[in-house]
Amino acid sequence: MKYRAHICGGIVSSACISYLVNKNSMPVQVNDINFFISAAIGALLPDIDHPKSLFGSGMEVISNRITHRGITHSLVFAVVSGFFGLIFSVPVAIGLFIGTFSHLILDMIDVNGNGVCLFAPFSFQKIGANVKKRR
Repeated sequence: MKYRAHICGGIVSSACISYLVNKNSMPVQVNDINFFISAAIGALLPDIDHPKSLFGSGMEVISNRITHRGITHSLVFAVVSGFFGLIFSVPVAIGLFIGTFSHLILDMIDVNGNGVCLFAPFSFQKIGANVKKRR
């Protein structure tokens, strides 16, 4: 899937979460620009393992050593991304998690892919929706 689709997925997912959180008057404010920017960045992070991706092209040290759609396409990676965001703020952490998670979901239903290792490093079995292209 192309990076533009992942950015859109991250922003749409974060907008839905923002709406739900703000509608239910939860104590965390997730409607600032940093939340949406971090969701867009989080949506691109998992592809750091692909040498031709937007982030992976500058990180050959990582992208040439890690299998694509492996550990960076897992729930563990999404949680770690979220924890990394706590360095900045809670909305940034939530945005990174949501963006990364949306990337996983989109890659699971990608017609050109064969799923993601959602439970890596515990299991490297690829999980996907097995969506087929119409002819």
